[in-house]
Amino acid sequence: MLHIMIERGWIDREFIAQHTTGFEAVTETVKKYTPEYSAKIAGVPPEMIVRLPNSGPCFNQFPASCPWH
Repeated sequence: MLHIMIERGWIDREFIAQHTTGFEAVTETVKKYTPEYSAKIAGVPPEMIVRLPNSGPCFNQFPASCPWH
C-alpha cells in the first residue's frame, strides 16, 4: 500500500521530512512492491491492494484520524 500512497502523492512529505530519516531509502525499497508483486506475496487480489488505501477515513486523513496515531 505504501507503494500506491507514494505513487499517488498521498503522503505528507512535510511531516515525513520533519519527523523521519531515511524515507528516500524506503521509497526506493517499495518501488518493486507493485500491487501485482505484493498480491503474490500476500495472497490477495491486486485490486484489493489498490483499493485499500482509499477505503476509509484512516487512509484518507492520515495521520490524524488513525487510532494508532
